[in-house]
Amino acid sequence: MKKWTITTIILALIIATVLSACGSQQASDSDTQKGSVPETKQENTASEQDKSEQDKKEISGTIEFFTYRDDLLNTWYPQSLEEFKAKYPNVTVVTSTSKDPVNDLKIRMSANDQSFL
Repeated sequence: MKKWTITTIILALIIATVLSACGSQQASDSDTQKGSVPETKQENTASEQDKSEQDKKEISGTIEFFTYRDDLLNTWYPQSLEEFKAKYPNVTVVTSTSKDPVNDLKIRMSANDQSFL
């Protein structure tokens, strides 16, 4: 029993040492200087912004907005949908309301309603 305990403790220490050594990463001299940002990162940021703008223009489809708040259907939702439409012009949003949304959604999901998916 004593050998087993000692062996287990030694094994745990070895595993902890190996795992802690795998997680360390040394930074290069250029990265450690204060105030220096690699040029590639700045270039990547600009190209990523261009990509995100192109992706927004390419996004298209139809979304069904399912809500139980029919009192906001004529007040707040149109304003929010206009802002969404300005950001994503190729997306069509259809609003649906229900007084019992939990059961209505259960029925639609169990019926495998393709307009819901």
